[in-house]
Amino acid sequence: MSYLLVIWSLLVIWSLLSIFTAVRASQNLANGKLTSQSSTYINYGSSKAVDGCTSQFLGSDCCTHTDFLNTEAWWQVDLQQQSVIETVHIIYRSCILGKYGNGHCNDDCLNCLDDLCHPTSGVCDTCGSGYYKISNSCVRCPTNCAGNTCNSTSGACSDGCLPGYSGVFCRCPTNCGDHQCSTGQCSNCNNGYYGPTCTPCPSGCNGDTCDKSSGICTNGCSSGFSGTFCNCPLNCGDHVCPSGNCTKCDIGYHGNHCDQPCPDNCKNKICNMDSGSCEACEPGYHGDSCNEAVQCASDTSSEQSTEKQNEAVLDAKTATVIAIFGTLLGISICCNIGFVVFYLRHFFRKKSKTPPKMSDTYEIPSARYNDDSRNYQELEETKVDSATNIYDTIQG
Repeated sequence: MSYLLVIWSLLVIWSLLSIFTAVRASQNLANGKLTSQSSTYINYGSSKAVDGCTSQFLGSDCCTHTDFLNTEAWWQVDLQQQSVIETVHIIYRSCILGKYGNGHCNDDCLNCLDDLCHPTSGVCDTCGSGYYKISNSCVRCPTNCAGNTCNSTSGACSDGCLPGYSGVFCRCPTNCGDHQCSTGQCSNCNNGYYGPTCTPCPSGCNGDTCDKSSGICTNGCSSGFSGTFCNCPLNCGDHVCPSGNCTKCDIGYHGNHCDQPCPDNCKNKICNMDSGSCEACEPGYHGDSCNEAVQCASDTSSEQSTEKQNEAVLDAKTATVIAIFGTLLGISICCNIGFVVFYLRHFFRKKSKTPPKMSDTYEIPSARYNDDSRNYQELEETKVDSATNIYDTIQG
């Protein structure tokens, strides 16, 4: 009986060992086993939790993720056998979707597709719409991309360019041939265009052909044009027209475009460029436009003779008036001089006849006269008025 009991015990132990598997702490029973979850976000399926990759970065393609729009979430694994489980080790992603940080999850993933970025550095796995990746940053698509859409890796405009632009990155002018334009300027324009922005060749170039760098017409000018750039009218004198207007005209023409002929009677066909007036006239004509005929020589001589006669008559009349005026003036001067002389002579003569002043009363002594003077005996005192200037000479 004791032997039978031992054998029975061994059979029981063997049965238990066949049912249960002893698990060491280093062994992962779930690795590679069948899994499932409530929902799946993009391609982050349930099997990624047991694939042996332990990276916590969602972009590493090692993590599982359920759809964030669902409120219920679960995950399960089928170990496919009965096992004794000592521990369950769960490795979580570092931050929730759209967040990152070194030791925290406070920073936002910027310009990343579906807001997925590295949990500590914030580097986008893939850039979002309207951005492409340069180094570790997502930058905007080139400005002139149609719909602001470009390849998320190279930045090439995927939906074409806005009107007026061309090239892989839509940085080139429409008519640029190199399709790169790394500096924003074209280095090789299509035929018929020139310059860094591929400006059309001057309209006067024959065959719309010009130098792609300078714009100089290399195949001559079309009919009616002239100059290096064929932008001058045909009769421009210096063939330089910076604004499409001539700065000088050929002889015989005037106007901004030198398309107006000078008047017929301009001497040597030379006229002012702006006004068109003649610099000089051909013989027999006068006026600004030399369109007035000169009068005949005989008529001119007659008119000149008449003018000279009128001038002579006027000179004679003037001379007569001057002579009469001079004569009257001379007579007047002579009369005045004679009057002055007469007055002065009369004045001095009168002054010389005036007697010396005498006393008002004279007494004639009677004793001095003889008997013959008896008629004067009764002579009384005679008063002589000095104002009358009448006196007798008295003999002693």
